[in-house]
Amino acid sequence: MPFSSQQHNLGLSRLATLCDLGRRGLSSRRITEQGKHLGSRSAKQLTKDISSAPTLTAALDLARANLTHFDSTHTLACLHRVAKLSRQSCGRSSGQQQEHEEILAALVNRVKGFVTGPQRDRLDAGGLVIGLWAVATLPSNSHPAGASTAGKDSLADHLVSEAWSRLTEMDARNFAGFAWAVAQLACTDEATLASIACSLAAELSRHMSEFTNQGLSNTLWAFGRLQHVLPQPLQTSLSIELANRGPKLAAQDVAAIFWACASMRCLSMELADVLASSAERNLTGCASRHLANMAWSLASAACTPVHCPLLASIAAPATQNPRSLSSQDLQSLLWALATSAHRDAQITEALAPQASLQICRLEPQLLIGCAWALAVLSASVDAVGGMLHRVSNDAGLELGGFQVARCLWAYAASRQTDNKLASELIFQAHDKIEDFGSQDLANFGWAMARGLVQHQHGPLPFVASVALPAKVAATRSLEMEPRHLAQVAWAAAPLGHYDVDLAVSLASRTKAAASEMEPQDIALTSWAFAVWQHDGN
Repeated sequence: MPFSSQQHNLGLSRLATLCDLGRRGLSSRRITEQGKHLGSRSAKQLTKDISSAPTLTAALDLARANLTHFDSTHTLACLHRVAKLSRQSCGRSSGQQQEHEEILAALVNRVKGFVTGPQRDRLDAGGLVIGLWAVATLPSNSHPAGASTAGKDSLADHLVSEAWSRLTEMDARNFAGFAWAVAQLACTDEATLASIACSLAAELSRHMSEFTNQGLSNTLWAFGRLQHVLPQPLQTSLSIELANRGPKLAAQDVAAIFWACASMRCLSMELADVLASSAERNLTGCASRHLANMAWSLASAACTPVHCPLLASIAAPATQNPRSLSSQDLQSLLWALATSAHRDAQITEALAPQASLQICRLEPQLLIGCAWALAVLSASVDAVGGMLHRVSNDAGLELGGFQVARCLWAYAASRQTDNKLASELIFQAHDKIEDFGSQDLANFGWAMARGLVQHQHGPLPFVASVALPAKVAATRSLEMEPRHLAQVAWAAAPLGHYDVDLAVSLASRTKAAASEMEPQDIALTSWAFAVWQHDGN
């Protein structure tokens, strides 16, 4: 699950369109003529007026009246103010929207002129970060077809490049802003983003104690978004710093740091304990989205049984007002509970009805995730069945192999008895079997063994459905994990299907990887061989 950054994304196609509008759609003369009523201002007064503009319209009127007289500081400050106010603005008429877009286009284009022109050396690191933050914060809107990104010529790329070259000049505030904006935009190629992440990591320790709590959480969020794992010495320093800040960390900061560390796969036991302690002090009054993010992060980091009570503590407040949960938050909470070793019937019973109420609003991916989680948690049969019906009845929905396998597993695990639904799911499995991965085949076989075939009524014969997982697993035996081969064999054996190719492959893989297999999987293999009367060779 990705962490909700609470910021708006800027589509680079929008930025390119704005630059183009600025070049051809709003001349300097038009800007001046439309804003004559505002009059001229001194540089000092302009700075004051820009920073205090109360509305988006007021900020854009300032730009319209004075843009040709703006220096780089005024231009960047005005773009920053417009970006900040744009997040709060809504409900504008189409005419007003178009007028705003034209003024903003000219403003963006002037910023680009300063960043790419001969005056770029005069821009300090702080100014560049202000511009980059604004670009990353401007809300995304629709634009006519044909708008395209400007690639290396885009304003975002130029701002990233220039600011990156001044990284050592940045203070903690600008450093955090730069890291956040780069991760939010992700406007350049992966190799460059990886290089920027390495540069950020090299400078991180210099600012560690200077960050505000939000600055630290934004910086770590950026590392998580960029999938950059911090080296061990930095992880140790981070644990010490967070331990010192623990009591002062807000719930939003704890959630962001939890998510970042889980995404970077560096949520050590020591760091998890520090964050867990901070989380427990911040649960009262915590927003549902932060609770969901913390729960997801703790579960995705493979929390130990020691942390299971904390997971329950995090999930419990969300059950007090389940209607406040968004679809994504609901799925995250259910997934966290399902994948952990902790089972809490009261929490599950409180969340299941809300999941049922959101069936019509849930996106297919979230719907399947909720159905799977509720089946794992042994929740309401009706809730799981309703979700699977919604997925099955959506004629325009194209499921992938992983999704079909999850639906099959959820159907069997929740002991559904709907013949028509069973047939539809099995038919989709036949259609998507080539897309099934190792775990998917194991889930398909398990679902058949749990009684799915008992409810099959349709064009697909019983033997074909039983044999399919084993047949495909045998042809892909070298690609499959030994434990999944064992599970497919275990599922096929009691259904009376003997696949000699699967048996030979399983025997060979078991001998080669016996030391890596769990005792349970070896037991499944032995049991399947016994049922098949196969000698293991």
